[in-house]
Amino acid sequence: MTIKVDNYNIPIEEVKWISKEALFKLKLKGFTNLFQLAMVSAIKVDQCGISGEEACELVVKARRVVEKLHHGREFISNQVGSVRISTGSHALDRILGDGVITGGVTCFLGSSGTGKTQFCFQLALNVQLPEEDGGLSGEVVFVDSLGTFRPERLAEMASHRGLNVHNILEKIQVVKVRSSQEQIEILPKVRKLLKERSIRLLVIDTLTDNFLQYPDKQEKFIRRQSQLAKYLHDLALLALRENIAVVVTNTVRSRFTSEGSVQVETGGLTVAQGTHVKISLSEQEGHRKAELIYPLNGRSVCFKIEASGISDC
Repeated sequence: MTIKVDNYNIPIEEVKWISKEALFKLKLKGFTNLFQLAMVSAIKVDQCGISGEEACELVVKARRVVEKLHHGREFISNQVGSVRISTGSHALDRILGDGVITGGVTCFLGSSGTGKTQFCFQLALNVQLPEEDGGLSGEVVFVDSLGTFRPERLAEMASHRGLNVHNILEKIQVVKVRSSQEQIEILPKVRKLLKERSIRLLVIDTLTDNFLQYPDKQEKFIRRQSQLAKYLHDLALLALRENIAVVVTNTVRSRFTSEGSVQVETGGLTVAQGTHVKISLSEQEGHRKAELIYPLNGRSVCFKIEASGISDC
């Protein structure tokens, strides 16, 4: 990433999301502007006396600001050529602006059994359809980190829609990864495939599990979060520069506070700020709900999972 430093000399005193305590410690170690904070590892910030989780959050936020400034013009230019893939739910497509967009990273977030993988299957099928049917006549790379890929489920969906099952499955490249390193190393292979085949969708199901295998020691926690932040950054650049849709799934976990238990996204702020669109999935009393939580617009829809795939209630 080539950046002119002069464009990013935002004094850290002017950054509202840096606490006074953290600001004092950063200045003691010689940090004066946001660019400096964005260019170091979280371990360096931790060495200033700032806790590991807060150190990761500060570096991730700083990088996001710098990246938005640097890539803003490129992103806006690329959106002119962006197209969308139908989710299978017309109601959800409407609040997404006609479906999942190419040139960005979309995250389906929710607890187990809420339908995250089912949306991945539906998108993997729909992207192969012609544009007039909600697709892009494209192919798929499906990165499976937990053994969630089920060809029989996709065959069921395709057959219910009168599609050729063999052709549908043939256009899905499944890659099984069992470590964060394997997951990271798949991106150069995807770039190579993009030159050979008409890949229009990259699915990562799930995003964070391989990055959470290490003991929760401070140094390893910081390294893991930094690794995850860079991985998301690379996914965003891949989507942007190749104009493909990147879809990831992520889980939620309980965090206990003085006010009780709250549900938070696995990976914390690193993941929360690393995606362009976020859809929260939930199920209550047999009703399934999809809510667009970023960009925040307060709209949600009801959806069903049937033998034929995702549909409206």
